[in-house]
Amino acid sequence: FLGDCAFLPVWVNEEGALESHLGGVPYRRDLDKLRRTPGLHLLLRPNDIVLQNAAPNGMVTKAQFRGMYQLYTIKLDGGGEVHSLQPSGFHHLQVGDRVSASLRPKEIILMAQ
Repeated sequence: FLGDCAFLPVWVNEEGALESHLGGVPYRRDLDKLRRTPGLHLLLRPNDIVLQNAAPNGMVTKAQFRGMYQLYTIKLDGGGEVHSLQPSGFHHLQVGDRVSASLRPKEIILMAQ
């Protein structure tokens, strides 16, 4: 049902915004309640993670060919692991390559674990 998803730890920062190891999360509802919720995680699907040419914040730990796409598993420097689905024509990455991953979630799904 969920497929290749990951659960990224999130928290409410000092400015009152939702934050993760990949930066801010565009979520504005009921942050006071979230501040009191332990073990809060953001559910991410592989198409929610964008790889860019910027300062690296993770390393490729797995690369899987999926026909028209490559599925990369990225271990984040700040902790956690995410998946990124990239077109096969995208610059081919190898296990051990340093990458810059960022969030572009289609929808925000939060879960307490």
